[in-house]
Amino acid sequence: MARVRTGLGVLWDCPAWSFLTAVRGFFVFLGHDLTMNESVNADDRVAHDYLERIEIFKELADEYAELLEEFGEVEHVYFAHERTVRDRMGVYLRIMLERKFLVKENQNTYIPNVIIALRDYLKSSDSVFLLDHCEQIFADTVSGKIVRTEGNFNGVDVDLMSTREMTAYGRLLHSDRNKFIKSRIINDMSMTLMIEQSRFISTLIDRLRWMIASGIESGEIPESSDTIRATWLDMNERPELYKFSVDVSR
Repeated sequence: MARVRTGLGVLWDCPAWSFLTAVRGFFVFLGHDLTMNESVNADDRVAHDYLERIEIFKELADEYAELLEEFGEVEHVYFAHERTVRDRMGVYLRIMLERKFLVKENQNTYIPNVIIALRDYLKSSDSVFLLDHCEQIFADTVSGKIVRTEGNFNGVDVDLMSTREMTAYGRLLHSDRNKFIKSRIINDMSMTLMIEQSRFISTLIDRLRWMIASGIESGEIPESSDTIRATWLDMNERPELYKFSVDVSR
């Protein structure tokens, strides 16, 4: 049941589906057609447009910032034996949280994709300059150029993204055998490098969060996506179509 208060102060109980239908009708009355197709893609993973991408990035980037604030800074030390367990766990936390912003497969939050989306809304010369700067910072951070450090293991170059992938897939998100062994080898020597990289990534994410917040405040970016809200309403009404339950027998 949903408990609803009207503008006149009237309070009544009604089935949740009735309330959601009323909300949908209200949006249609305002000119926003929130009707969903009878068939849906339950595994829809990619944002449908630039505004959806911005909304998804904003919410997840805000949570990223909150988690880093709760955990605190990681102390920058150059020798492995001086690094505390808390600092090592802090680096691991950042690697897991930042992956969705750095890897192309995460299309909704991959930073270059977010910059493309923001260019569609933020047109002033200052905004264009800042987005160009963010794009360059991202490229220089991922390549390792910005930290002016190159990794080398027995004559083989090791870039920052490869280092992160070995750690993430060998120790944190998965337990791939060879990546686990490689992470043992490169972990100590790459930890400082990953801390440096994380500092630039977190600063870049903060800059994009600020640009989104400023764009919403100025009216250049809509506050929310009607299509995300439409899917949210449809999921409430027809959860059986969206695979809320997981088949654990597979």
